[in-house]
Amino acid sequence: MNVLTQDELVHVQHARAERQMLCLEGPTDRFAHLCTPGALLEMLAALELSAERVALVHEGKECVPQAYRLENGLCDLAKIEKLMHAGAALLVTKLHLIDRQIWRLSKSLSLAFGVPVNVNVYLSGPNSQGFSKHVDHHDVLVLQVQGQKSWFAAPPTLDEPVVLPDHMGEAPGHAEWETTLNSGQALFLPRGWWHWATGVRNEGSLHLSCGIEPLTAIHFINSLRTRLMKEKDFRRDVPLRGDVQGDEDYVQALRSILSEALSADEVAKFRASREVKLGEELDALEIRIWGDVEEH
Repeated sequence: MNVLTQDELVHVQHARAERQMLCLEGPTDRFAHLCTPGALLEMLAALELSAERVALVHEGKECVPQAYRLENGLCDLAKIEKLMHAGAALLVTKLHLIDRQIWRLSKSLSLAFGVPVNVNVYLSGPNSQGFSKHVDHHDVLVLQVQGQKSWFAAPPTLDEPVVLPDHMGEAPGHAEWETTLNSGQALFLPRGWWHWATGVRNEGSLHLSCGIEPLTAIHFINSLRTRLMKEKDFRRDVPLRGDVQGDEDYVQALRSILSEALSADEVAKFRASREVKLGEELDALEIRIWGDVEEH
């Protein structure tokens, strides 16, 4: 179930490759079938989700769970709505693991991009201020389902972050890019870009944040482990201390093997094998959660 057209997916892939921001236009109701505020709140009232999966954030700070949960652990809708009216934003992470419509979205985007895509949902009232300036270790595709949201962004202070907060750098003082998303629009944010969002006057917002997991050179190098284990030189001990010539010979032998392994063909094989494995893992997870795999 692709909510983006094939041309839009191509544009997103190009933006991913070039590490560029991207806005996509579309009919105002094109994401409306994915989620509604009422359905989301009803789901929260019925499910006992852990504190790690549900959060209310106000002006960059998380509200304590006791402020919006009942004694039995379930979410208290009255308390949630009161906090949101005061400017808090509601976050539910990994919505694709509890709602099959969102699962379809997650799976279709995962297969289109060749990497796992996790979907979080954000619901907020007018003039809300949720998370403060931050970066993500993955690309983000925002789908504005309902209402409006103003977005602000600034270039990375450290390119291509993988481990946070180690790869964050210092937050920028101001935004260098901004836009207001309306219903039906989408926004692509490359990982590492600083971003934050605020509600607009007199209108709430519901958006889905699709986190596109990175597939980096570290993953590729790790994939070579099985192949390198077959090579005698990679199974040898490192030379003894003081054997300078032994060090040189050792490194030269390893470099020769790595030079052959580090080829464009090996990258293509790695990517293809990951995509096959991803499809198998998604089917297995779908069966575990929903009991079957839907045909497309």
